[in-house]
Amino acid sequence: MSRIFDFNVHAVSLQYNLHSIHLSETEVTPESVLATLDSYKPSLASATSINLIILNDYFFMTNGIQEFLKSLYNVCPNLASITATTPISKALAFCYLDNLKQFGVKGIKFHCYTQKISESLFTDVVAIAKRASEMGFYICIDTSYGTTKLFDYDNLKLAAQICDFVKNTPVILLHSGGMRFKEALVLADYCPNIYLETSFSLNYLAESLYEDLFAFIYRKLGSERVIFASDFPYVSIENAISVLDRVLDKASFSEEEKQNVFYYNAARITGLEV
Repeated sequence: MSRIFDFNVHAVSLQYNLHSIHLSETEVTPESVLATLDSYKPSLASATSINLIILNDYFFMTNGIQEFLKSLYNVCPNLASITATTPISKALAFCYLDNLKQFGVKGIKFHCYTQKISESLFTDVVAIAKRASEMGFYICIDTSYGTTKLFDYDNLKLAAQICDFVKNTPVILLHSGGMRFKEALVLADYCPNIYLETSFSLNYLAESLYEDLFAFIYRKLGSERVIFASDFPYVSIENAISVLDRVLDKASFSEEEKQNVFYYNAARITGLEV
């Protein structure tokens, strides 16, 4: 690929177990983010541009954010955008969105597992999504499927409710729905503002019959509605590229269509010149 935009990069150390890793991500600090990204410089160089994911709901309320951002772009020169979770309390989230806008954050993310977003909170989350849409943020929803909480939180149901009210803002389903990829396709096929993002799920299911199913799904949706991502450092950028390239070959994507997936779709959503 001539250019790669990795839409899902985390600044977290892998010294933790994969299943407890998000606990540390919800507690990251400006100092830890800078140190971690600095240590990952050689690996991140595989991407032309990256989108950094911040899962600490109050990260942008800490002191020294302006100084952090200046240092961040020095440490990570290929940083193109930041996506951040918000507090789930509607009153706090509305104020926090103002902070995110002030600091140049381009998108918000809902993560049902780490934020414990049960159906009782959907009304508030939809209100937060509507406000974010009005303010010009794109919206990411983690649609992974796993852990012992997989029956407690329904992230695709949340995505469907958000898209009942958010019609014109890009809504990105991170991980393409995981093992619920067929439901993710049906939802995306109905809602033209939904994109499927490819991180982790493809590598988790690599070299299985599911590759053909993902190929069908991405072909059905089209090259302008699929976004490449790795979920780095859980999956290396090089491995994520290799697996997705194989799946897109199975989908008979042309080189031009592949470039939409690997770069242009994310670039357009985040406002990069293309």
